[in-house]
Amino acid sequence: MKKNNLGNRLHSHSTGNVYIVMHEVEANAGKEKIILNEIIDSNKELQNQSGLIQYTVMKKANDSGKIVALSMWESKESFDVWKSSESFKKAHGENISEIFHKAVKGFKTENYQLVDGWHPVMS
Repeated sequence: MKKNNLGNRLHSHSTGNVYIVMHEVEANAGKEKIILNEIIDSNKELQNQSGLIQYTVMKKANDSGKIVALSMWESKESFDVWKSSESFKKAHGENISEIFHKAVKGFKTENYQLVDGWHPVMS
């Protein structure tokens, strides 16, 4: 196992099939908290999803209203299973409120395949 310059053990991901989905949301002025709360609440269903490696919600450091939700999956097939599940429908169906839609200025989704990556091993 590798170590970084701080002496932390590192875990390398097998890069062959790892599939990443990135949702970028741009909030209307003053609506960032509404969007963050909706994203976090609606994706609690992900916590026990088979094939999910990591889920992260971020906002742009300069507080511009841009929010990114990133999920990393063992494979595209794992993601596709999630998309066809009842949990996905529950997270993305009726739970996405009208308030959320009114707060969104822009939205886009991009998909990536992992080429290289590592993270510290938590003990």
